[in-house]
Amino acid sequence: MGGKNHAPCRKYQQNSTQLSLFLSLALANLENANVALERVILNELDGEKGNRSLINEYLNMSMQALESAVRICDNLEAQMRDSDYHDLPELKSLDLVSLGRALSEKGLVNQKSWEEAASLMVSSTFYQLLEKIRTGICALIDETVALSHRFEQIPSTLHYVEIMECNRPENIKTEFARLYTSWGTFNHFFMASTILSTEIWYAHMGYGTMLESHKIALIA
Repeated sequence: MGGKNHAPCRKYQQNSTQLSLFLSLALANLENANVALERVILNELDGEKGNRSLINEYLNMSMQALESAVRICDNLEAQMRDSDYHDLPELKSLDLVSLGRALSEKGLVNQKSWEEAASLMVSSTFYQLLEKIRTGICALIDETVALSHRFEQIPSTLHYVEIMECNRPENIKTEFARLYTSWGTFNHFFMASTILSTEIWYAHMGYGTMLESHKIALIA
C-alpha cells in the first residue's frame, strides 16, 4: 500500500496505486516547474539568463501525469463494473462522524474534506466519489495548461523579475496561485477519500483502525 492510495484490497490495488502514483508525479513536476522558475529568477538577479524552457517542460510532464491519472480512473471504474462492485456494509454501520473527528484531531485528515467525502460516499457510493476525483483531476489539467500558455506568451526580451516585481500584464502569479490552491483542495479531498476507504476496509476485515487509541463505534 502506498501513502495515499485507496483501500488496500488486492483486487483493486493495481489501479488505485497507479492513480496515486500519477497524481504524485503530477504534483512533483509542478514543484519542479516552480523550482525551475525560481532558478531563472535567481539567475536574473545575478545578471544572467536562466533556462526558461525547463519550466514548461516540467508543466507538460505534470499535465501528462494528470492525463494518465484520468485514464486510470476510467480503468478503475471499468474494473469495478466488471467485478460488480458494491460498497462494503461497514460504510453504513460505522460512526463516520466520530471517526472523522478523531482522525482530524490526530492530523490524519482535513475535517471538512472528510465530511465531504463521507457524505458523498454514503449518499452516492464510491462511484460518485471516483467521479468527483476524476472531475478534480480534469480541472487541474485545465489550470496547468492555462499556466503553461501564460509562460509561452512571455516575450524573451522581458525579465521575470521585472514582470512579477512590477505586476506587469505578463505576470503569471495569478495562474500559479490558482493552480497551487486547487492542488491543495484536491489533495485534502483525495487523502480524506483514501483514508475513508481504508478505514472501511480495515473494519470489514477486522483489522482495527489507523488510530491506535480510537475504538470504532458501530451504529446500534
